Amino acid sequence: MREQANLAIAMADVILFLTDVRQGVTAADREIALMLKKSGKPIVLVCNKADNFDKDKQEAYEFYNLGIGEPYPISAANAIGIGDVLDKIYESFPPKDENEKEEDIIKVAVIGKPNVGKSSLINKILGENRAIVSDIAGTTRDAIDTEFENEKGKYVLIDTAGIRRKSKIKESIEKFSIMRTLLAIERADVCLMMIDAEEGVTDQDAKIAGEAHEAGKGVIIVVNKWDMLEKETGTLEKYKKEVYDKLKYLSYAPMIFISAKTRSKSS
Repeated sequence: MREQANLAIAMADVILFLTDVRQGVTAADREIALMLKKSGKPIVLVCNKADNFDKDKQEAYEFYNLGIGEPYPISAANAIGIGDVLDKIYESFPPKDENEKEEDIIKVAVIGKPNVGKSSLINKILGENRAIVSDIAGTTRDAIDTEFENEKGKYVLIDTAGIRRKSKIKESIEKFSIMRTLLAIERADVCLMMIDAEEGVTDQDAKIAGEAHEAGKGVIIVVNKWDMLEKETGTLEKYKKEVYDKLKYLSYAPMIFISAKTRSKSS
């Protein structure tokens, strides 16, 4: 997580440092503030949980001791003080270069059900742990954009939260994750539809792939964890036929077989 924080700091134009006004300045706050000051980036210091605003905003003065500028007390739960924070963020943005031309960047959304290896694939492409990888399904809650460039061109890789069955969607954050995934598909040029080789095409896979197809996106079917499957002569071609039988509407989509874990590929 520290490695990811450093990556986020390096990529950011403005950093939002969120603290707890009720706890006051902690040792962790001081450590983070020191790290942020070294970055040289604009920092907006936000003191959350100022629910009793008139009283709690007085407590926020303690945060001047961090030496990173004016603290902004807010109550996220009650939507108090948010406007001032947004204004400060906007003021801190770098000036826009009017001569800057929009680059030809291909947006690639990596889609699929939870724990199929989406984040692992992106990490292997980038050669670094940009996305958190865990055996716990649902680690990625939101769509995460990462820029990537090679000899073929410039890309934005969009790591998406997996879409669960509706019966398993209990938390509002899960519903938000699904919405973000569908929005990621909508703004992508190409979708990498990842399938777990051991499980084959599930109803969830068909639903997710159908969303990409209906949105008119280019689709590449990526069968992950291919190294985990026992194989014999003709296994690959037989597997391809089974996938296309279940995803008939994606008969145009190329299919590749990979192991994001070992970086191997079959075709």
